[in-house]
Amino acid sequence: PAVAAEQKVHKYSPERLVDLLKKEGYGSPTLLAEKKVVTFKSEGLTIFVLSDDDGDQSFVCGFKGRTVELSEMNEWNRSRRFARAFVDKDGGAFLQYDVVGVLGLSDEVTKKNVALFAASARTFRTFLAGRSI
Repeated sequence: PAVAAEQKVHKYSPERLVDLLKKEGYGSPTLLAEKKVVTFKSEGLTIFVLSDDDGDQSFVCGFKGRTVELSEMNEWNRSRRFARAFVDKDGGAFLQYDVVGVLGLSDEVTKKNVALFAASARTFRTFLAGRSI
């Protein structure tokens, strides 16, 4: 049987992302005033999605509360795929996952990217909680 090709959207708009997040049950999806940034909640984490003019998306989640060592970030980045960790100038940990949208993004692919990053952020939170301060 033939499988219908899924509709792709060249540039997945922030407004469309907010609608999808609401349908999928993520908490408090909000389009910020900049109109290129969407925030939402997933199991106590606040996740930001930045949309570039070229259709790419960057998922970002910050973890403040203690200084994180560069060696911890290196350990995460060596042992994990997809989401990379980094430390800001104040020692706070961040997780980022970039999605290339040049070929177009569909609702199904976007749902999977959201779920993948949310799971990675939860795993990263657990990783940091298990580290000595």
